[in-house]
Amino acid sequence: QLDMDMSISISSDKVYTLYMSDAFEVNYDYALNLSISFNDDLSIVYGDEFTGFNDLFTQIAEYDVEVGDITLIAEIENTLPLALEAEVVMIDADGKNVDIDVVLEEGYDRINGSKDGSTPAESTLRINIGNGRGINAAKLATVDGFAFKLKAESDAEGSVDINADQGVAAKLSLELDGGITVDIE
Repeated sequence: QLDMDMSISISSDKVYTLYMSDAFEVNYDYALNLSISFNDDLSIVYGDEFTGFNDLFTQIAEYDVEVGDITLIAEIENTLPLALEAEVVMIDADGKNVDIDVVLEEGYDRINGSKDGSTPAESTLRINIGNGRGINAAKLATVDGFAFKLKAESDAEGSVDINADQGVAAKLSLELDGGITVDIE
């Protein structure tokens, strides 16, 4: 939708005569403010990778080491007026999926969006690695990082502009469930 408001100022009490040889000058000034707002049909998907972890477990991979489930916990503050649905997989150095279960725990798989674009919405993501089966260190040694996708959907009340001051911040922590078992011969 485009609304235009034009005003041309001439006196209606005066008669104007225009000649083809006259030079005409038109002065204009304008301002354009576009608000970006989203509806239910929004589909923005952002993907990225965190890599460079392939040396992390290689030193212990030669031993028979079992690690219980690892849960990555992200405490998130989001000032974007967009909710973000997350997907995560573990990848090797070639960018291929590694056969280790990565599950976003139900109820902890969505980043809430700010309702007004300035007040942070708080959320927690819980990413479980192992899914109750534990992880062998040799398998972990093949992991180079995480690939994730975030799918955006509108979470604002009404139309909220997006601006450069908005963003997502996270504090990360790890839980190790089941401990570490080492079989040294």
